[in-house]
Amino acid sequence: MNLSAEAAVLVLGSRGTGGFPGLLVGSTSLHVTARAACPVVVVPGASRPEGGVAVGVHGSEPCDELLAFAFEEAQRREVPLRVVHAWSYPLIAAPGHALPPVYQEGHVAAEQARLLAEVLAGWRQKYPEVPVTEDLARSGAAKRLVEVSSTQQLLAVGRHGHPRGPLGRLGSVSQAVVYHARCPTAVVPAA
Repeated sequence: MNLSAEAAVLVLGSRGTGGFPGLLVGSTSLHVTARAACPVVVVPGASRPEGGVAVGVHGSEPCDELLAFAFEEAQRREVPLRVVHAWSYPLIAAPGHALPPVYQEGHVAAEQARLLAEVLAGWRQKYPEVPVTEDLARSGAAKRLVEVSSTQQLLAVGRHGHPRGPLGRLGSVSQAVVYHARCPTAVVPAA
């Protein structure tokens, strides 16, 4: 029986008893976060209940399940929500382009801020009592989310990896965050 199909959330410790003390996350935690039908929270050994809830979003992908989970957790805990959106300059790879294109300073950042504001518009109206901080960073998503995890009670990420990959549907960012986050990490499956 798949318990995750009936559960609202599964909570796991980050390490098992597999005999590899240097590993931060056990194989069971990775397997469950990759395949569970409900959100899975992986709790590291030394977690601190300070800060608020943080959520990592990708501005161009739908993330309703992830944002619903994050806003509900922030509301339930009565803490602020920090919405992290990491971005980088897009690369254009086409014949005849030997060098990356030149971007007008601030143009890409402004577009990313607009995308994030658009994603959050309805959620702020639905949860007006949850204080929201937008955290836009020109950085790798996993790197920024791991940095943010050191000051939060909970970090939520989506699960958008390829279903036939070696870790099921756990994408590279979600996997890196589960491995390295310093606070409990919720991996929320997309519908």
